[in-house]
Amino acid sequence: LKSFDKSIQVRPTSADCFFNLGNLYQKMGKTEDALKAWKRATTLDPHHTKALTNLFVALDEREECNTVVTMAKNIQNEVVHQSASLAFQIGVCLGKTARFVEAERHLKIAAQLNPHNAIYHANLGVLYQRWARYDLAEDSYLQALLIDSEMSSVTGNLQAVKQRLNKTRTIIESDEQS
Repeated sequence: LKSFDKSIQVRPTSADCFFNLGNLYQKMGKTEDALKAWKRATTLDPHHTKALTNLFVALDEREECNTVVTMAKNIQNEVVHQSASLAFQIGVCLGKTARFVEAERHLKIAAQLNPHNAIYHANLGVLYQRWARYDLAEDSYLQALLIDSEMSSVTGNLQAVKQRLNKTRTIIESDEQS
């Protein structure tokens, strides 16, 4: 911690110093101090995607997604479009606050930037499932399982979606026969 203090004294306008200090505080279990350090990093460099991502993850863990959504409005699109993890975290919080269209856009950006990340596809599936777009949820879950076949939560969600789709298809078929 002393070496970080010295680094900050030498480079008081270095976003990276505050980002690293935030990471250290997080490892020490000092969430409030970590949040302050990451906020300082993003004040010094509003495009510091790693500090923004860590800040947003910590706020999400504190169930402060509305704060994330508000802060995300001030981030330029080109910054979000360059960072899968930042787009993902914003998308997660948008989904948790029932802003489905915006959440879908951000989660798709994350999946496009890092198409081999099963978590991104799985969370897109969760979003579609909450949104009652079961066919898209099924596709996203299947994509996640193609990448990582051992995601048990995805397997369970996929089964629930398939049951829902089967019920819907059965109702449609019986209506067509009537």
